[in-house]
Amino acid sequence: RHPRVVLWMGVIVEPQNLSIVMEYMDRGSLADVVHKMAPDGRTFANRLTTAMKMSWAHDIVEGMAYLHGQHIVHRDLTSNNVLMNKKGQAKITDFGLSKVKNSRHSNGTS
Repeated sequence: RHPRVVLWMGVIVEPQNLSIVMEYMDRGSLADVVHKMAPDGRTFANRLTTAMKMSWAHDIVEGMAYLHGQHIVHRDLTSNNVLMNKKGQAKITDFGLSKVKNSRHSNGTS
């Protein structure tokens, strides 16, 4: 559990369906936020401040540092796999390609 990693709550298994239950992130992905169209037709990307970019980068680095400390390699970090909440905080999600590394057998590469 970490504030910069989307909280995973459980799984619902049905005969023809598998559903993952996780924390609700109401602003969608970072890609969605950046490409959202403003009323004047410009993308939100044109309105991003340095402070916003730095805050999101900080959130992502915090999450990745936590995962690294847990010996988890994400392997698919993209703006589509970073979700945003209503407070504008970024959280890492989608661990489908991730690997857990055994620290005792690490070869020293990252």
